[in-house]
Amino acid sequence: MHLQKMIIYGYIKNNILNFVLSHPWAKQEFDIIIQSIKTPLKQLPPPECQNTDIGDIRAYVSFKQHKETALHEGSSTDERFSERAHAEFINSAQDERLHEIIEDIRRILNDRQD
Repeated sequence: MHLQKMIIYGYIKNNILNFVLSHPWAKQEFDIIIQSIKTPLKQLPPPECQNTDIGDIRAYVSFKQHKETALHEGSSTDERFSERAHAEFINSAQDERLHEIIEDIRRILNDRQD
């Protein structure tokens, strides 16, 4: 299961972007990639976050039972954002493992554009 599907919701409080996750594995994965989220967010914040100075990003695991969210039900209360990332970049990584990770990211971005 993808990490994105394990995010229950997110919110900003006291200039901290918080994510609530549904599984401890998701928190572990999130902690691994958190630095790769912080840097671009500070350099080029999305329009939704430009009026907020996000100082830190944290993740928590919720062990409560949650009802299916509107995202899965296709409800009109579902707030969606258009994908702004494109798979148009040069992969100049010399390390074979890193090169493959970057190509995996490219495939994910291409899938979302379809």
